[in-house]
Amino acid sequence: QSFGLSVKQCYKLTSLAGLEGVSSLGADEDGVSLYLYDLWQLTTLDTLSSLTGPLLGCLQIRDLPTLRNIDGLQGITAVDQRAVGCYGRSVVIEVNTQLASIGGLRGITGNLPRGLALESNQALSSLDGLQ
Repeated sequence: QSFGLSVKQCYKLTSLAGLEGVSSLGADEDGVSLYLYDLWQLTTLDTLSSLTGPLLGCLQIRDLPTLRNIDGLQGITAVDQRAVGCYGRSVVIEVNTQLASIGGLRGITGNLPRGLALESNQALSSLDGLQ
């Protein structure tokens, strides 16, 4: 059995230290592999740079107002077609007011079977990383 990673509503969390050794993720019962939500002080995802290969579920990053990039996710190569969570999308990145780059998605090749949702990321000025 495999599980996803969910970190949410930890308003004072400044780091994901302790997760450096995570190299792969399964998915939870909703089809979510990685869910980061309401982490108001988190500025980087670099701690997750050991995460490599495909995700078995979807990816959602929501309401991380101090996050500037998602470069720590560059090792993810695919999002599985069975993903059903994340509002029915493969990748959801929304309401991250200082997010200026989604270059961390550059490792994903092929299709996003259920699509990509980018919303309310006011500092995002380029879609570089989706090539």
